[in-house]
Amino acid sequence: MNILFISHEADLNGASKSMINIIDELKDKHTFYVILRYTCGEVYDALVSRNIKVYSIKYISWIQEKTIGKTLKSNWYLKFFAYFCFSKFYNKIAAKLFYKKIFNKLHIDLIHSNTSVIDLGGTLKELSGVPHVWHIREMGVEDFNLYPYIGWKAAYRYIGDNADKIICVSDTVLNKITKYSNLNKCIRIYNGVGQENINPKHKFHDFSKKIIFLISGGIQKAKRQDIAIKAIQELHNRGFKQAQLLIAGRGSIKDIGLEKETLGDYIKLLGQVSNLNEIRKNVDVELVCSKCEAFGRVTIEAMLSGIPVVGSNSGGTAELIQDNVTGILFECGDYVDLADKLEGLIKQPQRIEEMGRRARTCAMQNYLIEICVEQINQVYEEIGNIQQNI
Repeated sequence: MNILFISHEADLNGASKSMINIIDELKDKHTFYVILRYTCGEVYDALVSRNIKVYSIKYISWIQEKTIGKTLKSNWYLKFFAYFCFSKFYNKIAAKLFYKKIFNKLHIDLIHSNTSVIDLGGTLKELSGVPHVWHIREMGVEDFNLYPYIGWKAAYRYIGDNADKIICVSDTVLNKITKYSNLNKCIRIYNGVGQENINPKHKFHDFSKKIIFLISGGIQKAKRQDIAIKAIQELHNRGFKQAQLLIAGRGSIKDIGLEKETLGDYIKLLGQVSNLNEIRKNVDVELVCSKCEAFGRVTIEAMLSGIPVVGSNSGGTAELIQDNVTGILFECGDYVDLADKLEGLIKQPQRIEEMGRRARTCAMQNYLIEICVEQINQVYEEIGNIQQNI
């Protein structure tokens, strides 16, 4: 099959990593093309290095973070007005130009939108009648405070009307979208993580002297790094001076309302890193404090390293962690409860290694990329068979 992926970002974040994983695993079975909004960046470079043909279209997202400000960049209501006056028609024009000049020449058999924050795939589906798979990787309001310009109810209905199959990355996402979309079109396929994340060389510290916690991901309010910081500070106030926290991810600590100067020397900002596997070799427990992850790729990466995750009891995180078996769940947004759970681990360090071993086994059995891709390929083939019989 000739498959057209539609991506939305320049940086190699979770959604793009998952797309590239799918392409890597299925490129011998299908021919892939990718639409990007950018002609540079990590995603572009990763695709070009794989000899994947990339097409650049300057389309505009139909979903934005809802913020209030004085400029178009920061004011969602101004963006809303601009979308209906300009962007909505701009996207349709961009889709029509691509359809007329390129799409038909590629003999596309299937369109795959890699995220819910773009509607270009739906427009191309309307123009061409080619089957469309829409991959929903975000909760929207609950994780990133995102709102479609047409409202979520109308957006989910549009997705349902213009997708032949809707892939949801967790039951949490599935349960939300099926309130508004066709249940028969929806399927839950957990994201898969590559085997390169399996980390057999991981070793734990002497917890009486040092215990290292890690939280990774872009520094932003939705990821709640502030909860992790407050919990570690609480541990120090309780006398557990061996607790250290590593924060890995692009962004500024000011973005979550904190100043670097207020952090103790036991909290280290690593910035954006490309070697998380190496860093995890020196980590004892990973923290996922997000408000509501749709899935939580870093949770599985940590588990594959044999590291237990202490995560928020919300969203996809609560689906991935078996409480007190492969990790621990704490009350979302409650740093005192998080500190209590971490104190319990410090006092019973054997639980960390036990849960880490079970976490690795669980992740290898359920969340490797091969499992995810096999299910996605079944979706492709099912749609292909339907088309052949029409």
